[in-house]
Amino acid sequence: MKRQEITDALMFCLLVTLGIFSRFAFLDWPNFTAVGAVALFAGYYFGRLALAAMVPMAVMVISNQHPSMPDYGELGEFVALAVYGAFLIPVVLGYTLKKRLSLGRLATAVLTPAICFFLITNFSSWIVMYDYTPTGFFECYAAALPFFRDKLTGDVLFAGLLFGSHALAVSYGWLPRRQLAYETVR
Repeated sequence: MKRQEITDALMFCLLVTLGIFSRFAFLDWPNFTAVGAVALFAGYYFGRLALAAMVPMAVMVISNQHPSMPDYGELGEFVALAVYGAFLIPVVLGYTLKKRLSLGRLATAVLTPAICFFLITNFSSWIVMYDYTPTGFFECYAAALPFFRDKLTGDVLFAGLLFGSHALAVSYGWLPRRQLAYETVR
């Protein structure tokens, strides 16, 4: 095995472990997890989008086996699909950061997944659990605002930790600076 393959395998395991740990460590603070930040960083770090997408999927599949995790119940497959699908958005955004990483682009990439997660998952919750009326729609989204706050807070804090740690590790030579695909074309 080449050094990069070993590093990638270790990073995959580290990211999945962090995502799972964060889901259990903050059970009293719903939606405050590292899953969105882990997905964003995986998209940025890994060379293949499919490998990066496996990180948040592994976190969710493994951690959802525990009884303390949400049971999506009857008609919940639709909500579960929305949740899992929403975690693919930060993977794609992280992948786009490879082209040019800047503070502004990173800030946008960190904030966007929480907003998309809020809109997508609560739309599915509205369809499954609320009246199909404007009142039901607004009740659904209003009830979800505290969860949005926690998701956004978790994404910002954990993304800062992941991207900051990575920048530090690269600057000290602990991790190699990756030559990105667009750099080989120049």
